[in-house]
Amino acid sequence: MAIIKTVVFDLYGVLFFLKSSLILRKIGVFNTLKFLSRYGITPYRMYYVILDKMRLEMPGEFQEKIAYRGIFLPYSFCEWQRGKLLGKEVFDKIITFIYTLNDQKYFKHSDDAALIQGFFTQAFDSKGRVSAMYVNKKLLNFIHTLKNNSRYNVLMLTNIDHELLALLQNAHQNVFDLFDDVIASCKIELVKPQQEIFNYLLQEHNLNAQETIFFDDQQENIDAAKKVGIEAVLYKKGMDLNSLLRKTSN
Repeated sequence: MAIIKTVVFDLYGVLFFLKSSLILRKIGVFNTLKFLSRYGITPYRMYYVILDKMRLEMPGEFQEKIAYRGIFLPYSFCEWQRGKLLGKEVFDKIITFIYTLNDQKYFKHSDDAALIQGFFTQAFDSKGRVSAMYVNKKLLNFIHTLKNNSRYNVLMLTNIDHELLALLQNAHQNVFDLFDDVIASCKIELVKPQQEIFNYLLQEHNLNAQETIFFDDQQENIDAAKKVGIEAVLYKKGMDLNSLLRKTSN
């Protein structure tokens, strides 16, 4: 097995986490429980169900095969992550689609459409999201260890829009400064799990895939990275990366 020389991390769900309690507080615990009892899923999961329906039913949205948490995303959402559309443009399309679903009596209660609209409002509020995000300190310590060892090249590979990236960099510049490069979907117009973004990673930094390890919290992205020969690991919060990296390099 090749010796690992480059370590690549995802951002959301790996380096940064969302304080879900803040989101729940804004929606309301009682409202969330009522929603769960009606649909058998949380508003968070309904967020992805709506995106999947939008891809299937809204004109012009059925052009993508980009999956996230098992759900295929609409074209405009992916274009936002590629940096080609503004968040407001995509948000307005989604809200229009929610209105259409409400007119079609898709929702079981009159309050449910408003609740889901509120959830999307929070999801597209970049400033609010940044204030609700916190750094994975255990992982940050691990990255510091890597940086103290000149053997490793440390990179970030993330799907992110321009606005959120700028706000996060401004709020956590000390974290971003640890990385030799931040490869953001909005800057290169490619998104995970497209195989092209992993080819870009390898070519741009002249990497040997067998000497590269990638940590991400989405199985779709892990599978795509493995297809180009990268050692890819599904990240779980709290996992012992020191031991894993030693085993991988032996």
